[in-house]
Amino acid sequence: MEFNDFLSVDYVTSYLGSIVVIMLITQFVKELPLISKLPTKYLVFIIALVHLMIFVRPELVLEAIALTLINALLLTLTATGGYDFAVKKTVVTFDEISEPAADPDHY
Repeated sequence: MEFNDFLSVDYVTSYLGSIVVIMLITQFVKELPLISKLPTKYLVFIIALVHLMIFVRPELVLEAIALTLINALLLTLTATGGYDFAVKKTVVTFDEISEPAADPDHY
């Protein structure tokens, strides 16, 4: 992707592009008055579902609708998990996953 094309249809229809777009939209709208009452994971699912319906345009058959819902769940879990990992600075050890200690140099 060249930097003179920030987002393209090809990029936002890819898996990584979908995650980026969903995370950007979520961060922008999640503090709006009516939306802030909704748990973030449900907001992300709605955004992922709308994103897939706009860019993938599933056929109105049961299999395509079910696959779109499953793909929206996959995007939701990836976007929320990626955000939790990046922002909460989760420490991954061989024994467990834990929040970092109060010492910022503790890794």
